[in-house]
Amino acid sequence: MSYPRRSPAHQSQAALEPQWGERFRMTVPLCFTTPEEEHALLSDLALGDLSALLRFGCKGRGTADWMAARGLPVPPSIYGWERLVDGGLLVRVDSREFMVENDLGGGCAETLIADLGPGADGVYRVQRQDAALVLAGRRAAEVLAQTCGVDFSETGDDFLKTRVALTSCSVKREPLGNVPAYRLWCEPSYGEYLFAALLEIVQELGGGPVGWECLEDAVNHAPD
Repeated sequence: MSYPRRSPAHQSQAALEPQWGERFRMTVPLCFTTPEEEHALLSDLALGDLSALLRFGCKGRGTADWMAARGLPVPPSIYGWERLVDGGLLVRVDSREFMVENDLGGGCAETLIADLGPGADGVYRVQRQDAALVLAGRRAAEVLAQTCGVDFSETGDDFLKTRVALTSCSVKREPLGNVPAYRLWCEPSYGEYLFAALLEIVQELGGGPVGWECLEDAVNHAPD
């Protein structure tokens, strides 16, 4: 029997008593309150958990060539990134290491996992079990201003390594449809702490948590 995965921030969300569901073989909060309330939060200030999104990591001397052979646009510099035509994000996280993360509508991570299998010449699989959170809404940057020394008004869409709430994170501005948002990735062991720390600040500012149904709706029904 195959059991659903759990988010690195599962317990922090369970304390909020959401309605549960499953996405990408992970148990996720579908909603914490009503759709109307969550959509209002999302436009202003909200915290969500996207740890369930599929990720593919690989590294080694042959990795860039292996990815280019599959038609992927390989970023030339460390922390360079590309949005993929079939959905998702490709980031060069080190000179010989890459991460591909699907978006809410899908992507190529599963295909790449199957393609690489146990490995290829000079290419090795990296397990990516990141805690992946999203701060969304017009006031999302206010939370980062309280928890991080980087001025995100000057970083544009850069992929950055920094500290948020004393936790080592990668951060990137990455909208949800037409909703401004910042994506945060950290080691899974820090997922519970980071979610709880950010949620406390979000709630102090009048925001709150949102579930997957709200996040999906923002992406799937964004006006052109």
